[in-house]
Amino acid sequence: LALTSSQEVKYLMFINKTCDEVKVSYPFESDTDGSWDSSSGSWLGWESPSNNGDQLYPLLAGLTTTEFTEVMDGDSGTVPIPDKMRITDMTYIVIKSELEQTSASCTENIVLHTVAIVDNSAYTQLEAQYGFFMTWFVIVLLVTGTMVFSADTNRLVIEPIEKMIKRVQEISQDPMAPSTQELTGLQEGMETTFLVKTIDKIGNLMRIGFGEAGAEIIGKNLGDTKPGQKLNLLGGAEEIWSIFGFCDIRNFTDTTECLQTEVMTFVNKVAHVLHGIIEDCNGAANKNIGDAFLLSWKLPAAPNGESDPNTYASNHKGFPKKKQYLFDKALYAFLKFVAELYRNDAFICQFSAASAQRLYARMPGYTPRMGMGLHVGNAVEGAIGSDRKIDATYISRAVNYSEFLESSTKAYKVPLLMSGHFWEGLTPGAKDKTRKLDCVRQASGVIFALHTYDIDLDANYAEMIPVDRISQQTGGRRSSLLSSLPPGMEAVAEELTAPRLAEERYATPKVETNPYTTEVWNTDKDMLLLRNRVNHQDLMQVWEKGITAYINGDWPQAIDCMNSHQEKYGNYNKGLRDGPSDFLLDFMKSFPNNTAPTGWKGYHDV
Repeated sequence: LALTSSQEVKYLMFINKTCDEVKVSYPFESDTDGSWDSSSGSWLGWESPSNNGDQLYPLLAGLTTTEFTEVMDGDSGTVPIPDKMRITDMTYIVIKSELEQTSASCTENIVLHTVAIVDNSAYTQLEAQYGFFMTWFVIVLLVTGTMVFSADTNRLVIEPIEKMIKRVQEISQDPMAPSTQELTGLQEGMETTFLVKTIDKIGNLMRIGFGEAGAEIIGKNLGDTKPGQKLNLLGGAEEIWSIFGFCDIRNFTDTTECLQTEVMTFVNKVAHVLHGIIEDCNGAANKNIGDAFLLSWKLPAAPNGESDPNTYASNHKGFPKKKQYLFDKALYAFLKFVAELYRNDAFICQFSAASAQRLYARMPGYTPRMGMGLHVGNAVEGAIGSDRKIDATYISRAVNYSEFLESSTKAYKVPLLMSGHFWEGLTPGAKDKTRKLDCVRQASGVIFALHTYDIDLDANYAEMIPVDRISQQTGGRRSSLLSSLPPGMEAVAEELTAPRLAEERYATPKVETNPYTTEVWNTDKDMLLLRNRVNHQDLMQVWEKGITAYINGDWPQAIDCMNSHQEKYGNYNKGLRDGPSDFLLDFMKSFPNNTAPTGWKGYHDV
């Protein structure tokens, strides 16, 4: 038998078929070499198989069924299976030989079969090891490949889609909230990246275009609209309570004629300063109307359907914590705006040489000035327009009253007016810094008082010092230059200064407002400097006495107090006159004998 070095013959079987019997012999499982015994006709050290069926296995390998039957001659001959060996570990080798035998009884051919069982366990074990390692290699390869492919899928497809869904959910829940997710880890140039950024831009555009008034409309449409349905931006409106602030740029008609196309840039710079402060003070910009801006601070719904603004504002202590100081924040925002407008004057008034020359020739020493009004009331919030153009806004008399207050600042010669309804919502610390100017009745029959927070428009809010000015027409960035020139040089300065100012370039400022606290009225430098003209106890005592006499109908005493206040005001402020005093004196003196009309109830019609 030709065997490899890894194969070993474990069993050897001889099958001897004679005329009258079939004899099968096996070797012992040992290293002893068998030898032929001629007397017994068998190999020494060999024995016949046992009848233990558990160790026997039919002879199959190397023989057909017919040959096996012939070998066994009907006998139930079997071959043993070696202990601890599987069928796959064994190879059967059968050698068949024939010879002619003549005996006394017969002459026939003798068929001999030599069967060898070869042990292949070492080979099969090695093969099994290779198969084991191959299986693990394939598993590791598949797992690694899956992870690599899935990582790319997650990064390029799944994560961007999840960010899209999250961003849409954020917009539907709070359209006014900026995106909280960072657009990091996205592959530039991929369609999914483009879609994520597009959704984010659309959200920003909706937030800017619709404003706070449209936030509810956007949220409802994104949250309630089912797939396949069209957006219904014009459907529905709701009643809300809000503080309304109205701002207007002074001398805007003249400014527009001088600046021409640059007036848009001018207005946008003013809006940049204003809107940044309003947002820091929890307000929102609603409308930009040429030279005017409508701002709002939304308030909680009125309890039990309350409709009286006076009663509503006085109950502000019952508001949620985030809403309790909105009245103070609205006033604080407008006052900070005045100071920041001065500090950013160089940025706002950055015009071309031609525009600057036209502007300063018509209005020497020009600086931006604002009129401001604050009121509180209920309003209808919704969208107005058609499917071609809509505006999200508020419709209410309260909005009109805030505009009336702003326009009335020109009559009282103050930059800011507040309604009595709004004044009721202020904290005691804020109320102490304001003064009551008048009480009026609207055509609608609504009666409210007028209050102001005195503002020094000529103070230097960059260096935080008051400036003594004889006339409010002087001042500005160029007044100091003009006053220092020799006589006759003013015209030369007009030509030289404007181009120099136009050549200066100022970066867009980042407007930040210090967080509001109830102590700002006594600690904030801007708040203190704004009131420096009236920050005298005796002056304010005379005013309080005069306004009380005016409301009560004792006009002769009111006139005396107003004249006294005007004198003291001029002494403290280098001859300047107080606008509200002049207005009330002129109003009272317009009546016969300078006395209150019959039936005077403490207010007059406007």
